[in-house]
Amino acid sequence: LSKADLRKVIETKPRSLFTFWRARPVFDPIVLEGDLERIRRLHETEGYLQARVLGALESKQTADAEILTPLPRIAEEHPA
Repeated sequence: LSKADLRKVIETKPRSLFTFWRARPVFDPIVLEGDLERIRRLHETEGYLQARVLGALESKQTADAEILTPLPRIAEEHPA
C-alpha cells in the first residue's frame, strides 16, 4: 500500500508548514486508536488478512510544548 492510500484513511493530520502561526492540534488518543483500526481494515481489504498495526508515539519537548508524533508499525504477510 502506498503512503497516499494510508493518508486517505488517517484522521490524525500534521500541522501544515505553511500555517506555522496556528496552534498545533491537540493529541487525541481515541482518534489515534481509530486511525490504527482504519489502517488495519485497509490492509484487510487489500488481502492482508493477518496484518497487525501497532501504535507508538515519539515525544519531543520544545520550549512551549510537547510534540507527539504517531509512529504506527505494520506487520503484514503476503495477501491471501
